[in-house]
Amino acid sequence: MIRRLTLSDLESCTDLYVKVFNAEPWNDGWKIADAQERLDIIFSHKTFLGLGYYHDDKLLGFLLGYKEKWIDSYHFYIPEMCVKPFQQGKGIGTSLLEYIETIASDEKIQRVYLLTAKEAPAESFYIKNGFYQSPRMIMMAKKM
Repeated sequence: MIRRLTLSDLESCTDLYVKVFNAEPWNDGWKIADAQERLDIIFSHKTFLGLGYYHDDKLLGFLLGYKEKWIDSYHFYIPEMCVKPFQQGKGIGTSLLEYIETIASDEKIQRVYLLTAKEAPAESFYIKNGFYQSPRMIMMAKKM
């Protein structure tokens, strides 16, 4: 079952986030407090929209994002999405992305975008779900 997330779901999302991104292939080294701060910032965004995938009241995956105004519509940015390691490949992530598509019209969302690691398993997952590498945009970064 998919349902919209609220701030009361922050703790369970944080726990899942740390489990997913501290495991292969990411091996990020997140601490609970740092992960909770990151997710709290996303949850607190004015146009936040988060979705949780639940089975037997257990969170198996989530998608966190927010709408950004773009001329006469909105773009939807997904800064975080993850699925419990042993549940990956079972359609949970695809279901979360499809849910965004079903509400896109009502929410006036015309485009969904995200960042992911190049050549990581997630890249092929997103391509399989209709995402593409934008020919007009690139990610730029500057180390401080």
